[in-house]
Amino acid sequence: MPEMNLGALKEMPEIRSKACNKLYHKREQCSTKLLSSYKGMVIAAIDLVKASGSMRCYLRDSGSSSIIKYSDEQEDPSDHGDGGGIPVFSCFSISFFEDLAGELVKMFTRELSLKRFLVMDLLFSTSMEDGRQEGIFSWSDELYTGEFNDLRSTGMLVHDGFYLSPPQIMDWQSSDPSNREPLISPSHEVLQVYLTTWLADLNIEMNRVSEIFSVVGDAIGVKLA
Repeated sequence: MPEMNLGALKEMPEIRSKACNKLYHKREQCSTKLLSSYKGMVIAAIDLVKASGSMRCYLRDSGSSSIIKYSDEQEDPSDHGDGGGIPVFSCFSISFFEDLAGELVKMFTRELSLKRFLVMDLLFSTSMEDGRQEGIFSWSDELYTGEFNDLRSTGMLVHDGFYLSPPQIMDWQSSDPSNREPLISPSHEVLQVYLTTWLADLNIEMNRVSEIFSVVGDAIGVKLA
């Protein structure tokens, strides 16, 4: 904005400073919405992981009662919570459904990691352009308070839960972003790539997701969308 040619508008008093002030507040709003959107994705990933790991049902000690009780926590080491491997709903076992859920979890957590990388760069560049020294400087910094506790429950933290694995695009090996300097002022071309990457959901195989939904939907007699 400071270097932009305003044409005839440049004769208006303080037009440039007023425009810069409005753009600053707009950018602050967008940064807040971006971080809020990311936090929403983290919560969704946590729910997905919880759902994928809560399919098994274990017998509880009923004592002298004739009523059979169940729990989601294992009491007997010999009870695998899968009904002895018998088919559920139709012809598939609990293990089969867990494997399908694991595929979805892997796709969505990988995509979440990639989007975190984009959020980190965008928030960093915004804080630096505004002249603020505080902000997000490293891949190992939390984007919001308690983020790593949330990510730990999704399995995205490795090495005993203290290190955040680097972002990846499916079938490609990425470098460690901890060894990279974030862009202080990304060009328009870079921002276009960021936006395209965000919208494309590169790590989500939509055909495979549809296939999984179809298989599970047929098995349980419910159409999934």
